[in-house]
Amino acid sequence: MARGALRQWRSSPGHLAGVLEAALDDAHMAIRALAVQVIAASLETTRRCADRLASLVDDPNLRTDAALALGRIGDQRAAETMFGLVREACTSPGVTEAAESLARHCPDPSPWIAAASEALATAPDSCPTDSLARRACPLAGAFNVVISLGPAAAPIVPDLLDLLSKPAPLPTSCRSWARRRAVTALAAIGPAAAAAVPGLERHASGTEFPGAAVLALAAITGDRAHAESYLDQFPNTVRTAGADLDLMEWLTDHGGLADRHAARLNAMLQRRRRIHPRALRLLWRHQGSDAADLLLETLPAYLTDDLYGPPACTLLTEMGTLAQPAVAALEAIVHRRTRIGMYIGDEDEELRADERLTEAATAALAQLALE
Repeated sequence: MARGALRQWRSSPGHLAGVLEAALDDAHMAIRALAVQVIAASLETTRRCADRLASLVDDPNLRTDAALALGRIGDQRAAETMFGLVREACTSPGVTEAAESLARHCPDPSPWIAAASEALATAPDSCPTDSLARRACPLAGAFNVVISLGPAAAPIVPDLLDLLSKPAPLPTSCRSWARRRAVTALAAIGPAAAAAVPGLERHASGTEFPGAAVLALAAITGDRAHAESYLDQFPNTVRTAGADLDLMEWLTDHGGLADRHAARLNAMLQRRRRIHPRALRLLWRHQGSDAADLLLETLPAYLTDDLYGPPACTLLTEMGTLAQPAVAALEAIVHRRTRIGMYIGDEDEELRADERLTEAATAALAQLALE
């Protein structure tokens, strides 16, 4: 009943946290385990019960769920347990999110690097060919750790290169996804991954993940020519490929878009029903106030999306006073009594997505009120 209430009503954490925390002392292990899982379903409930959850990370029966819950909110008391989960390539739902949150704000990256390195070193050469395996790749936690650490993860470059040196697997294998993720990790490490340049140059001219390889080359070398020449291969159509957006974002951060690439961005925006929210942010950064009307027309449709809602709130915040017409849409999100339906396929994930969206919309409203 408590889990159902948390999934439906936004005020539930305040009413149920105490009851759920008391259930952690129940005589029956099954009740205690279920209480941890229900608390973990909600970020707000986890925050309210954080001290009690922290006392459970040494309990062999409850430590995983308790650590994942604390990890999602960035509570470093879960770090020791999470090191082990990453090292063991645990595929429990939530490992990647918790590892990313903890690693991003860790006081010492060394244990994370050691855990990720061991996961990569002990991974089997082949993975299941079931396409659903991508969602539970045993290396996903390690990659999120490396990407979160960025340049601090430089010691793990040899492990990433070793993974990329192996023959390309079947496209349906999660290992194909892992190889692409390894390239993304090299890009996050940046110049310290210079040893990867020769291999990335080969991948940039290949067919497996050329766009990701080009982005990594640009991030490592700082040379805009890598990104520009890749984009110049394609006509200015309505392509909204992720690689295009990744490269244009990198160019925007490193000197801005050339006119010909701005033209590509404008082409992406021609079909209003296919506008990608990331393209809208690029447009704002490139055109500023001249893009305000299009953004105000388009962004509200994304505000209730689990993936793009929080970035849309952030973009409205960046617009400052120009975003005032969107205040009503933000208020409609914040003042709801019930959760917004996200339709992710996992009701607990949908609950947390609503909490994150509400937090983002609340922060946007607070900032816009100061403008």
